[in-house]
Amino acid sequence: MEVATVFCYTLVMEIKKQAYVAYYTRYHIVISTKYRRKILRDGFGEYVIKAVIGIGKQYPEIEIVEVNTDVDHIHILALIPPNFR
Repeated sequence: MEVATVFCYTLVMEIKKQAYVAYYTRYHIVISTKYRRKILRDGFGEYVIKAVIGIGKQYPEIEIVEVNTDVDHIHILALIPPNFR
């Protein structure tokens, strides 16, 4: 007797709302060092992560979802609302 497994992946979308707008935005930002130099090690990567999270605290409308570093680049996943100014 064979058993088949079916996986159903559902994406739970958190739709944000403002006065006249409903949005779902996720920005994947990658910042690399100049000439891809490997300088984000020995604690400097942790400092950069804390600085990026601090930016999210300064601007409450920007939600920093995830921050990761490698030795020569940074990945930031952020939720930034649209701005009509």
